Amino acid sequence: MAADISVQPGPLVPSIPSPDSWDAWIAGILASVILPFLGFKWGSLMKLKNEVDTAVQIAEDVAETIERVAEKVEEAAEEVADHLPAGGKLKDAATFIENLAKETAKDANLVDGVIHKVQEMEDNLESLFEPRKGQQK
Repeated sequence: MAADISVQPGPLVPSIPSPDSWDAWIAGILASVILPFLGFKWGSLMKLKNEVDTAVQIAEDVAETIERVAEKVEEAAEEVADHLPAGGKLKDAATFIENLAKETAKDANLVDGVIHKVQEMEDNLESLFEPRKGQQK
């Protein structure tokens, strides 16, 4: 039996990695470092989200209450102003209160609208992170 070895054994030189393989390595390293951290902190993030949701709900309730009260004040001031003589200080004060209440109701309505938009955007973001029906484990 004869063996002919024409290549001498030596150190193996790895091939030069392509940029695509570097991207995969970096993504893998980042995922292995970041994912456990996010899993560990998820409880804190959920607690913060719940606190923010509670604050937003309170702000929405306050804005709606202010809007309702301002509308009632506007109605009452208008009725009072209608029964007062023209050109008097009381009529001017009632008209001022009516206009102030009208502006307050309008501003509270705008705040309520902004809060609803923020909640809508939050719902859209949450739907992006929820697993799709076909992709659930």
